[in-house]
Amino acid sequence: MKVLSLDKPFEIHVKERDIPQIKENEVLIKVLATAICGSDIHAFRGEQAIFDYPRITGHEICGVVEKIHGSSDLNVGDKVCVIPYISCGNCISCRKGKPGSCESLRVAGVHFDGGMSEYCVMPVENVIKIPQDMDPFKAALIEPMAISAHAVHIAKVKNGENILVFGVGPIGLGISEIARVLGGNIIVADISEDRCKFAKERFGYKNVLNPSKPDFKDLLSEITNGDMPDTIFDATGNAKSMSNCFDYLSYGGKVVYVGTVK
Repeated sequence: MKVLSLDKPFEIHVKERDIPQIKENEVLIKVLATAICGSDIHAFRGEQAIFDYPRITGHEICGVVEKIHGSSDLNVGDKVCVIPYISCGNCISCRKGKPGSCESLRVAGVHFDGGMSEYCVMPVENVIKIPQDMDPFKAALIEPMAISAHAVHIAKVKNGENILVFGVGPIGLGISEIARVLGGNIIVADISEDRCKFAKERFGYKNVLNPSKPDFKDLLSEITNGDMPDTIFDATGNAKSMSNCFDYLSYGGKVVYVGTVK
């Protein structure tokens, strides 16, 4: 099979490898589509602290079940997406029901080879069946959109709340769209004028602000009738932005961090 191997920063090569053999409770997936995450770009640039080279990147994956080893509701030929995070199940965080904070968390495309290949292997419990007629390029985005959905879920967004989203990348836009469906009054903010323009033109957001502008806080106050945002999501991964969130929060409000600081 062909793979894209990131051998070191700024060096990607197409290589031939054997199709991987699966072990007990694993699934062999024929990859249909793999999206490129911001973390993949950081790894390419040598800016991913937890990354080991060489590596086949890619954790936002859609494919078709090729083989299954072990008991599962999946069948050969099923179209699937994956949960790319593998937890140990035994540490204190896992025992608390928080596998995302596992002491030994392993991520596809980071700690073991991911989806930038013709085939990949995942544990049975990390593979989710999706509709057969779902477009694979859209299905590959289920994983990042699940991150957005989880952020909105833990924030318990309510109808009529003023919601400020810092960072108008894919995750931030996902948060904005989901919170808007729940009735939130959405304000998006980014220092990139291109991203701000995209949010206005593609998604129709009216309250699009640049936090680097001196009137940013005054505009927030005006939009929220002096109350300031009830909930702030920071999807920037920028330490300064994450620290400054509290300057713009309403009394009794909440902040949800969704980005990872490089």
